[in-house]
Amino acid sequence: MILAKDMATQQFVLLIDMMDSSRLKDRQALSVSLGEALIELNRQFAADLYAPFEITRGDEVAAVLTSARSLYRMCRLFNDFLHPLKYRLVLCFGELTAGLDTHRSTIIDGPAFYQARKMMLQLKRTRRFVALSTRAEHVDPVLQSMMNMLSWQWGGFTALQQQVVSLYLLHRNQATVANQLGRSQQQIQSSLKSCGWEIIEEAERQTKHLLALLQRAHRQI
Repeated sequence: MILAKDMATQQFVLLIDMMDSSRLKDRQALSVSLGEALIELNRQFAADLYAPFEITRGDEVAAVLTSARSLYRMCRLFNDFLHPLKYRLVLCFGELTAGLDTHRSTIIDGPAFYQARKMMLQLKRTRRFVALSTRAEHVDPVLQSMMNMLSWQWGGFTALQQQVVSLYLLHRNQATVANQLGRSQQQIQSSLKSCGWEIIEEAERQTKHLLALLQRAHRQI
């Protein structure tokens, strides 16, 4: 159903596309992990969602956000569920004009979705992971670069490294991480050192700061 023009709204359209998933032997495992990830994303970030995360087709995902403040936290959660599979992400701010009353990511449409799909096609022609177009011209390029760097870094970790760094950034205690993973504290310490966890922590802190600046800019649009 196409809504009247005066009922249009401007929101953030988020698209996610799994990379090289067609080459996976166990597609069922991907489907289960993806489904679990979306359930948790919709639960944890309900306050930031105009329309929840849904699979649009195959292993492509869409959501409509009222706020971009939690975008990186969403990425981290998604990565925890899907690692080592990599994904591309597009965030586009713009007008939505159709299907708004449904609050369904698979039904809502409008110029912001058209632009987001175009951005995803362009992103697939590159080696980058993230593309942003949110009209925050002073923030978008820097934030996009930071998120691309972090996506590349996390995507290069082994399963154990990903678990170690993720848990350590959460608990900040090597003994706790060692107990959870059934490893020695020396193994955890060595893994953290080889992964450069301090650099990741700083980059994540700056990324969250940039997202706060982006959200502040949008309150003025």
